Amino acid sequence: MVKKQPKFCWHHGGRERLRQCLDNGYCDFWPPGTPGYERWKRHGLKKGDRVQFSVRRKVVACGTIQSDKPYDLFAEKGIEPVDPDWPSAVDIGDICWRDKGDCSFTPRFGSHWL
Repeated sequence: MVKKQPKFCWHHGGRERLRQCLDNGYCDFWPPGTPGYERWKRHGLKKGDRVQFSVRRKVVACGTIQSDKPYDLFAEKGIEPVDPDWPSAVDIGDICWRDKGDCSFTPRFGSHWL
């Protein structure tokens, strides 16, 4: 089966935190609550979208969004967030770790469409 190419680059602050999240089938999301949902809508992300994850400009993983929108990780699943400052989450499936080169956008520009 041929996998879809990622269409969005999700910038993440730390490889270890990202690994802990993805190993549990989710990626943490900020900001929590309504502002996070508004950001999600602004990005136009939806369930089934293939995304790549970059940490400090290095593409390190990709996966497929499995949630309709961000949710409160502890309230929905009883899972303590890896970082308490990042309590929201989005389920990610079909995860693969790999070195896929560099992201051309600097981290300060944030996540973006490819």
